[in-house]
Amino acid sequence: MSWFLGKTSATGSIETGPAIQATAALLINSNHYFTCTLFKQGSDMHTDHFTISFLVDQTPEEVFNAVTNVRGWWSQALEGNSAKLNDEFSYRHGDFHYSKHRLTEVVPNERVVWLTLDSKLTFVKEQNEWNGTTMVFDISGEADKTRLVVTHVGLVPAFECFNACSKGWTHYLQNSLLPLITTGTGKPDLIKQ
Repeated sequence: MSWFLGKTSATGSIETGPAIQATAALLINSNHYFTCTLFKQGSDMHTDHFTISFLVDQTPEEVFNAVTNVRGWWSQALEGNSAKLNDEFSYRHGDFHYSKHRLTEVVPNERVVWLTLDSKLTFVKEQNEWNGTTMVFDISGEADKTRLVVTHVGLVPAFECFNACSKGWTHYLQNSLLPLITTGTGKPDLIKQ
């Protein structure tokens, strides 16, 4: 595995320069690129939201179906529904993380947006930092591939949880959602017996 700093172009090549967005790109295999926005040089750190992107061989429909199968990539113990407009669901990870979300936009094969209605992150001082933030899943065709861009709008470097939450999202999106898209099997949190 190799890490690069720069911005990936549509062809997967790495662009660099002093004023561009700093991006870590990881070649997962010969067919899949992964990019994760870390920060924008010289910008207001309050507007740099966590963003991660994947370029896959699957169709937009396959990507959309995986994104809306939140039990298949985030947690099997999800409470509620996560596929249709106005569906609400809750996620828990031990005593560390609780969040409740509502799907506020669902455009089949193009876009899914969740609004965080409530949250409790016990590892930070302001435990409701996620309240009012949104998760945006943008899906688009790119030549014979599909691009998925995931942005947690509101998860910014000024948040105490930014580093830990960015690592958490990167883990679930790269190690669970991406395999769910590409192989049909994710690695969500399991239901504890």
